[in-house]
Amino acid sequence: MRKQLLSLVFIAIATVAVHAQSPFTYEDLIRLDRIGGLAVDPTGRWALFNVRATDLENNKGVTSLWMKDLNDPAKPEVKVAVSEGGAREVQWAHDGSGFYFLSARGESGTTQVWKADAQGSSAQQVTDLILDVETYRVAPNGTGLVVAVSVFPDCEGNALVCTAERMKARKAQKNTGAVYDKLFMRH
Repeated sequence: MRKQLLSLVFIAIATVAVHAQSPFTYEDLIRLDRIGGLAVDPTGRWALFNVRATDLENNKGVTSLWMKDLNDPAKPEVKVAVSEGGAREVQWAHDGSGFYFLSARGESGTTQVWKADAQGSSAQQVTDLILDVETYRVAPNGTGLVVAVSVFPDCEGNALVCTAERMKARKAQKNTGAVYDKLFMRH
């Protein structure tokens, strides 16, 4: 009888302790960091990955790069210094001499491709386009890059300049409405 009573008391305490914790909320979900974009260097020793955190005070996401030594799993990963200005979509150079990433840290404020040394201590801007680079790929032999930018399909001639001018005009407009004259609209 005494054992049963102690068991019931233990279960009651455990139940109260579980219910005393606060439930997982929407804000808790927003505060979680998101990991993605894994890239392993050609030697297989170093791994770089993106971490996206949420800056609630400024209501925006902040991306950074982290490096992990795969030869020493017990050693914690470290934040890469060049990612302080925001960085994402990392790719190693073909020879492991450094890595490429996207960032909007430049003077133009547009997202461009940057290249950092293998330790991530310094970076140089590789592209200088008037539009954001959406994504990119490094050539297998390291001799060049392929970049993707979004342009308006009806722009003729220099689509980059035409799109940049339209985007500038849209930013100057006070209204934010959009007119859809064709179906299907994604929602």
